[in-house]
This record gives sequence, structure tokens and C-alpha cells, in this order.
Amino acid sequence: VMSASGGPGVVFMPRTLVHDRCAAHPRNLGYLRSPRRISMESMNTARWRSLDDRLADGLRPDLDRSALAAVVYSALGDYVPYDFACLATSDPASGVITWTSKTRDLGVGDEEFTDSEYGPPDINKFEDLARRRPPVGGLHIDTDGDLDRCRRHREFMRPRFGFGDELRVVFTSRGASWGAMGIYRRLGDAPFSAGDVEAVADMIDTVAHAIARSLFRLPTGRGADSVSGDGPAVLIV
Repeated sequence: VMSASGGPGVVFMPRTLVHDRCAAHPRNLGYLRSPRRISMESMNTARWRSLDDRLADGLRPDLDRSALAAVVYSALGDYVPYDFACLATSDPASGVITWTSKTRDLGVGDEEFTDSEYGPPDINKFEDLARRRPPVGGLHIDTDGDLDRCRRHREFMRPRFGFGDELRVVFTSRGASWGAMGIYRRLGDAPFSAGDVEAVADMIDTVAHAIARSLFRLPTGRGADSVSGDGPAVLIV
């Protein structure tokens, strides 16, 4: 698009819900997006810049866990659209989840998610994915389209929240699991593709290192020497 002066113009992305999904635009999944003005130069830059490169720039060493999660949610959504996401940190020795963040409140407590994760055997549980290389799995792909083979989907995610496909990843590095993430699409939306799985797999090392760094981030500013706030700790029993 050219302006009247001959220079690059801008494209306005209206806030609309697209119902006529064109196969030529696989990212157009009908999600509501905020209106944005994007120059042609920035569109070309984003097109050729990998998700991992964007995260490497955005995940600064001073970020705490909440800020880190916000960066991951924003960047990932531009490359692999989703309806809901949950990012967690875990104990690197056992893989047990220690903290969670969600893109929105679903009205249930973490204890219900915990029950579905640490209950009977199921497809693509985080502890199983951690042993896969790469440690990422799309539910539609791994069940050959029969998502109800997964107890978590059949009894919890679909009936309670209306979720369709699920893509899960464990952020592993040097034999330890530093965190995990699950992203979801709504019923009726296109399932995650092999390309989506590959894009998420490419960001594993970068996010794992960022989570590890955030867990051992020293407090800064006033009161940094006091024992207070939210941070790593050691419990001896």
C-alpha cells in the first residue's frame, strides 16, 4: 500500500469476527483481535522473523514469571493462534508444577487442573511429554483426530470450557523440566497443524532458559535485602 506521497502506507486491521474462513489464509481462524495499524515494513519483518528470534529479544533477564508469561503469550499468539493458554513453572528435579499463569480466568481452581494432570494415565501428560524428543504434542495429531480418546479432553476441557484441540509442550533443558504450557482452540476451529507443533518446538530452549533465569532472579530496588515477596526458597524437612 502506497501513501499519496509515494511512501509506504499502513494497513488497518479491523476488530471483526471472520466467519468466512478462506483456505488461503490458515491463520484466519475467526479470533477477535485488537485493531492494529501495521506498516508494510513491519509486516515484512514479522513475516521473515522466527518465533524463537522474537522471544530471544523479548525475554529479558530482568523479567519475573508473570512478565515472562505475558511475553510468551503475545509472541506465540502471532505465530500460532489460540483461544486460551496456560503456562506453568515446574520443579526441575521432579517436574511437578509449582506455579501457573493463564490468559484468562476460567472460573476453576488449580486443584481441578492438578487432578486432571496427576490422575490416571492419559494422552500427552506433561510427565510423558518430557521424555519425548521434542517434548511437544498436538492432541488432534496424536489421537488421529479422535480427541475423546484423551480423558482430560473428554471429561474436562471439552465439556467444561468448550475447547477443541490442544497443543502441549514441556520446556526442558539439560535433562531438567523447567516449565510447561498448554494452548487450546475452540470447538469448530481448525486443529493445530504439524507446522504449529514445529513452531512451538523451536522455542523450547529459549523459554526453558528464560524460566530457569527467572526462578533465580535476585530482587532489586528498595527492600531487596529483606526476606519478603515472591521468589525461590529452600525447605528442609
